[in-house]
Amino acid sequence: MKTVKKIFVLLLAVLMTAAVCSAALAEGAGELSQKAADKAAYKLMDEAWAPINQVEREMLAIGAQPYEVVVACYKAAINDPLVDEGSVYMCDDNGFEFTVDGMANAYDYRVRNVRFVSAINDELINDVVEAAAVRAENVKANVNTSTSLNVLLIGPMYSSDSSFTNQYQTEGTQINNYTGGTYTKLLNENATATAICNAFPNNGVIMFDSHGASYYSTSYLCLCTSTGITSSDYNKRWALNFGDGETY
Repeated sequence: MKTVKKIFVLLLAVLMTAAVCSAALAEGAGELSQKAADKAAYKLMDEAWAPINQVEREMLAIGAQPYEVVVACYKAAINDPLVDEGSVYMCDDNGFEFTVDGMANAYDYRVRNVRFVSAINDELINDVVEAAAVRAENVKANVNTSTSLNVLLIGPMYSSDSSFTNQYQTEGTQINNYTGGTYTKLLNENATATAICNAFPNNGVIMFDSHGASYYSTSYLCLCTSTGITSSDYNKRWALNFGDGETY
């Protein structure tokens, strides 16, 4: 009886091990399948963007006005066989949205071509400094709720125009003066997903200078990476492809 029981236990152990191995193999195969699907999806979007990128380059080369560039790219998207028929929608003078195999994409002239033009307005800057001082006082009153006095400013944005200010950067400085910690700024292309995740644990005060782009009735923040973003994210509108490797 003991021999039979031992054999039964051994057989059960073998079956359980086989089941675990099969599950692990299935999970691994599923991950590989998802990676292959994502790779194919990224390739498809890159191919769909190729004629749009080409038209943009040609229009910029001849000195076309921003709206002229947008319209030319809009027409290129409509005539692009890889862009889903009927999906191209002109949102405003600055850009349009479209889908590729159901995945969210958008052309945004400002994001792609306007780089960090600061506003110069002394009166506005003074107002910003005064507002920062008030905010800093409020933060100082409650800063003991955190174990860290460090300040982190996250400003994920590729472009800006004359209406943009350094308000959040100024406020971050004022707050940091009160807390006495370190002040870290992750701005523009430096605001990658990896950098943000690494910085979070070491800061007690975290601010978002959340300039973004609005498409598909959603406001997107720019992160300068597509790592970890799946084709499903694009399909669900959780992520947005701006072409040239720029993902929102």
